[in-house]
Amino acid sequence: MDGKVLRGSGTSESVAVTVIGAMAQDGALVAQQRVADKSNEIPALAPLLSVLGLQGVVVTADALHTQVETAKVLVEEMGAHFVLVVKRNQPALWEACRSIPWS
Repeated sequence: MDGKVLRGSGTSESVAVTVIGAMAQDGALVAQQRVADKSNEIPALAPLLSVLGLQGVVVTADALHTQVETAKVLVEEMGAHFVLVVKRNQPALWEACRSIPWS
């Protein structure tokens, strides 16, 4: 999952169009969803996921999508697995991950 602003789509009267896309492992775009103006990728992700058959699939997304609701939708509703990036924008989760004895 990745969001992109469509270059050249904005005008003096409108903001540039942002879309979130789902790519297959080989990089092929399999679905995309427009992000509402004055919003971000987070609320656009669920409608995008709803059109994909993700049972047993591993979904990757950037740190913006490291959200409890996103994880619940993927696992509980879609039967998918996920790899989500953890950064310091989620301080409690960041510290919980740092406390795991990885070695």
